[in-house]
Amino acid sequence: MPAASDFTYSHQSKQHLDPFAHTHTAQRGPDATSLTMPDEDATLDEVDDEYENLVDPWTSRQPWTSWASKDIRADGYEELYVITLIANAIMLICAATSSFPYAKQNSGSFALGNILLAVACRNELILRVVYAVTATIFERIRNWTPVWLRGGIVLLLMSLGGIHSAASISALAWLIYFLVLLFTSAGIHLAIQISVVIVSGVIAVVIVTAQAPVQYQKHEKRIFEYTHRWFGWLGMACVWFYVVSTAFFLRAPDISPGLALVRDQNFWFCVVVTILLIVPWLSVRHIPVKIMPGPNGRAAILKYEGGVSNGVLGRVARDHDMAVGVQGGWTSALVRDRPTHLYTRTVRFAGIARLTPMFPRGVAICTGSGIGASLSIASDMENTFGLMLFDLIDRTIPPERRIIFDTKKEGRRPDTAKLLKDVFYAYKAEVVFITSNPRGTIDLMEICRENGMPCFGPIFDS
Repeated sequence: MPAASDFTYSHQSKQHLDPFAHTHTAQRGPDATSLTMPDEDATLDEVDDEYENLVDPWTSRQPWTSWASKDIRADGYEELYVITLIANAIMLICAATSSFPYAKQNSGSFALGNILLAVACRNELILRVVYAVTATIFERIRNWTPVWLRGGIVLLLMSLGGIHSAASISALAWLIYFLVLLFTSAGIHLAIQISVVIVSGVIAVVIVTAQAPVQYQKHEKRIFEYTHRWFGWLGMACVWFYVVSTAFFLRAPDISPGLALVRDQNFWFCVVVTILLIVPWLSVRHIPVKIMPGPNGRAAILKYEGGVSNGVLGRVARDHDMAVGVQGGWTSALVRDRPTHLYTRTVRFAGIARLTPMFPRGVAICTGSGIGASLSIASDMENTFGLMLFDLIDRTIPPERRIIFDTKKEGRRPDTAKLLKDVFYAYKAEVVFITSNPRGTIDLMEICRENGMPCFGPIFDS
């Protein structure tokens, strides 16, 4: 919860929408009274599954079809995706028809430029700088800038994955075009042709394994992670081989290989991409941690060193606390084995919370297995997260700024729509930030849109 913004928080489960777009018509579903609460011995995965099947009486609807979910995710992300693809398609067509001679002569550079763009839109260092600069500027002018402008900028920053995806596909298209030129030109060394073929194949594999039908299946998630990482590095190594071999074999007779290399714009593309890939990994540290499991073993509090200043005259904390839910093999082992040290990167992705200072007042709502600072809706939270976390919330967040609804204690789910509406308007909020699972995010965002409440949440695009 950023100190810069006066936010109230709520807990319920993740995805994002255009906050100002038209609403979709909701279909009413079964009454919530016929549904059961999660079993007290259920894992957090099972609790999340139960949550997805629970239906608020105010917002009950039939299950979303795939096209409806896609439409909800489309705002911003797909607009940037389409714009990037169209821009590259126009340039590629112009190059192929000789209407754009520079692009035809430098098609390899256009491919590398798209690779650089794709990497930059997902790079931790660049995103942290962009998010920090944006938040700092608009925090100072938020009182006289309209909500639609600030919301549009947040949506743009959250949707940069659309450029990432489209630039990757465009890079492959430019490489294929470049391959055609290479194999139809005389005197091109075999090493150059082979390197371009390998790079094209690697990018194709990465693109295929990054498609939503693959990456959103839990048993295929590891394939997505491994191919993006290992094939990405392999592709970068092949790009370097291509750039060096091009400088060596295609240089003028009176120019040395080294001079030809530094004069090649592709060399500098590779230098920048390599720096962006390496810098986050240079920040890896092996740090001591203390893990304190919750009473029922479904979650743990992870404590590690590192201070956060609350202002020039503020108190500096000596450590951080992180709530970790048992969601898979790694988190299960974390709670079970309680390691004393973990690897972490000190340069991390900037999350949407970094942009909350752009809004004077807002509501953050979390659902499912997460824990929200103020408006939280989940089952058996005290036994899941332990008294330590709840004591921290009691000491740091005033009662009027938090709502914690334990569905196990209450024996029912709240009317989430009414609760969210009441909090939003009573608090005079400008925006709602949502953290939830895909189904929960869709439902919550529909509630917000139907009631004219600007909202944001994860897009689940990676």
